[in-house]
Amino acid sequence: MFKLAQILTFVPTSRDRSVLDALEHAVANRHLTRELIPDTPRAPGAPSDDGDPAPPQVLDLSFASQQWRTTVYAKDQPGMLVRRHCEVMVFTYLVEELRCGDIAVVGAEDFGDWTTMLLPWDQAKSQVAEFCEQAGIPGTADGFVDNLKQQLTQVAEEVDAGYPDNADLTIDPVSGVPSLKQRTGRERTVSAAALEAELDQRLPARGILEHLARAAHWTAWWHRLGPLSGSDP
Repeated sequence: MFKLAQILTFVPTSRDRSVLDALEHAVANRHLTRELIPDTPRAPGAPSDDGDPAPPQVLDLSFASQQWRTTVYAKDQPGMLVRRHCEVMVFTYLVEELRCGDIAVVGAEDFGDWTTMLLPWDQAKSQVAEFCEQAGIPGTADGFVDNLKQQLTQVAEEVDAGYPDNADLTIDPVSGVPSLKQRTGRERTVSAAALEAELDQRLPARGILEHLARAAHWTAWWHRLGPLSGSDP
């Protein structure tokens, strides 16, 4: 993974490059053998007005879940990361960012930068009015925001109006936390009970393994399982 990360050139498709910063920090410390590394990869900033250097910036791990951040930070040493856990976390989120297109690989076909396929603004600007007319949305920024606010307000009013008649939804008046009640099914009809009894009589109960064995015997589905290359060896 480290060799691949050093060979490929990753670029963000948005202004958020926190995952790439964490990847650079992991790559820079891959040669270390100690367990912990600092969470301040960047050098101190320019001196302030009083001549003192600005403190180094802490690595932004906001992209990770709370469980991951709890795992990678050393419990007894503030500001220190568990190196191996941090590496696993970085590569896990790198894969996710590549999958959803938030990070691209320069020169790649499947994971290339999709923003390069967009029309330049100089070409798209003349078509904005026609596009907005066809899409039924305002053609100005202020009008677009006002339209969204109007739609949100309308939906909120409809939801508020239907709340008294909603027996399944309850909102705590103190905390404001909504909760859904467990719904109970309607009473079963006599015909439904008779149908279930007839099915139980005609269809004997079988285990999952028995079903799999019978299906494999008749369809030979197990021939379909193998490597994508088709090479059984």
